[in-house]
Amino acid sequence: MVNLGRLRKLYFNPKEPSSFGSVKRLSKASGVHWHDVQKWLSHQGVYILHKPVLYKFQRRKTIAYGINELRQRDLLDMQKLSRYKKGNRYILTIIDVMSLYLRAFPIKDKKS
Repeated sequence: MVNLGRLRKLYFNPKEPSSFGSVKRLSKASGVHWHDVQKWLSHQGVYILHKPVLYKFQRRKTIAYGINELRQRDLLDMQKLSRYKKGNRYILTIIDVMSLYLRAFPIKDKKS
């Protein structure tokens, strides 16, 4: 039988190290099996509201048949640091998909 009073005392007391934490931490502190702790936490509003949501979705596969055949580019905005970087406001990054080789080039403006 799960000791609900002990779980409630450990979980809702901010002075306890296991308070408002994970299932594993509360299970270890209370000595109750993790499955029972998970069942109890699933009925607690505070745990449900602040539990991180995992979004899993299918991604498109990127297939490269050789080196330098397929590259991904991105532009990093460094405008706030341009006075320290000789007026370079952007950094162009190019990654080769096959070898994962990264190149970075400083750029003064987007027209370069």
